[in-house]
Amino acid sequence: MKNSHVIEEYIDVGVPTSLAYDCWTRYENWSQFFKREEASREKGEDGDVKVAAKIGPSRRQWTTEIVKDEPGHRLEWQAKGGVKAKGAVIFNRLDDRLTHLTVDIEYQPSGAMETIGNFLRMQRRRVRKDLKLFKNYVELHADTDDDGGQKPHDEHEEGE
Repeated sequence: MKNSHVIEEYIDVGVPTSLAYDCWTRYENWSQFFKREEASREKGEDGDVKVAAKIGPSRRQWTTEIVKDEPGHRLEWQAKGGVKAKGAVIFNRLDDRLTHLTVDIEYQPSGAMETIGNFLRMQRRRVRKDLKLFKNYVELHADTDDDGGQKPHDEHEEGE
């Protein structure tokens, strides 16, 4: 992309790679751990995810197409419509219960607010903070399953 900017952030998460991937791809739960972001899988659209985020004073919505999905390892996406962005989330196994999570985003700011935010590195800080929030969520909300492995904690199962 012309005039694009690249963000690469990473974090180590104390859960198995499969659990980190599973939690990340439960888009309907994003609002539980990402700050001011929501996502949902669009009905009838294979691979499309609708994302809404509050960025500074404005709220933006866009659709993201999942262009490559290697379950448990890599997820690549590209925004459709007005937002010019693409990226990848990579899940690398470091140990049985340790995952190195890398997020790569290439985007083109649009408008004065995004250009100023880019200059101040706000987008990079936002990605870094979101990764920390994800780490906290997945490490604190994981349950042990019958095999001794971990599974994501589901709030709806508590009363059953």
